[in-house]
Amino acid sequence: MPASLPIVDISPFLESTQTLTAAHQETISILRGALLNQGFFYLLGHGIPTSKTQQILSLARTFFQHDAEEKTLIKRQDLGIGLGDGARGYQIVGENITQGFHDWHEAIDLYRPIHEKEGLEAAELDLNANGVAALKEAISSRSGPFPLLEGINLWPSDPPNFKKIYEDYIEQLLHVGTAVLRAMGYALELKDPETFVKHTRESFWVMRVIGYPPLDPSVATQGGVSCGEHSDYGCLTLLLQDETKNALMVRDRSGKEEWIPANPIDGAYVVNVGDMVERWTGGLVKSTKHRVVHTGGNYRVSVPFFMEPDKDCLVKPLEECIARLKKDGKQVDDDPGIVYWDHLVGKVGGNFYGSTKANS
Repeated sequence: MPASLPIVDISPFLESTQTLTAAHQETISILRGALLNQGFFYLLGHGIPTSKTQQILSLARTFFQHDAEEKTLIKRQDLGIGLGDGARGYQIVGENITQGFHDWHEAIDLYRPIHEKEGLEAAELDLNANGVAALKEAISSRSGPFPLLEGINLWPSDPPNFKKIYEDYIEQLLHVGTAVLRAMGYALELKDPETFVKHTRESFWVMRVIGYPPLDPSVATQGGVSCGEHSDYGCLTLLLQDETKNALMVRDRSGKEEWIPANPIDGAYVVNVGDMVERWTGGLVKSTKHRVVHTGGNYRVSVPFFMEPDKDCLVKPLEECIARLKKDGKQVDDDPGIVYWDHLVGKVGGNFYGSTKANS
């Protein structure tokens, strides 16, 4: 029988950590085991009400129920085309690529706004006809098209409250993510438990609003999946998912070559660390691979939020993690680190411009 994921109550870390209580210590202990053994866990005690999470899922489902013409009003555009930055916006089924295969899902990709100083975010309107005209006028003074990832978020015009509700929700998730990163600092016994927090204060966050139609049998038999096996390339992922079971699968790291189902638990997020935490810790904490295979009859919705490092953060192994690995007799290679923005641009470019296999 496959293993199950641990459950972490983060509520003690939503408040002050000036004095660590027994509740803090219990969270630290469970989180330490989750980080070192699996890299995935369920998160409770986050303080975001069920009414809010259900509203988020409902708005996503409403958008995906629109016809193709409505959804493609905010379609992701390749670099140099219209408002496209090659990343932000709506993607049709099969547009995203993982491990060379087209993923069987559709999605809206949102990123931290970066154009406040240019006044462009004020023009980040719902993209009906008037919104498109306003946006074109707002960027008319630019010398050329947006570089990769440096455009503006493209929000649905229907549901009409989508943008406001999602922006409020993102602020809540940033608060929860900060609490988890703070707890991680204690769990890994860092000299400064605020290390991860200090490097995510201006987090270049990412949010994906994903809809999964049932996987077409002809695609499944050729090795296609709803979302291919991968590790997340950022820092920390907080996943909100609907009630669908046996879709999200996590690679078991115990050596059994099994998949652990990350089935939904009422009120819980599924949380995992990404490649940047693995790099920060020199491999002490590993980024676990996972995939989505949705063969059920329903339309699955999930909304992952990626709490990432600051845009210009240099991510390199922490001295205390290297010392611990060496103490345990592990070989540690020199790593000069990487600026997170450079890492992100390379990964996102591969998602849409990478080579693909024939079973698309």
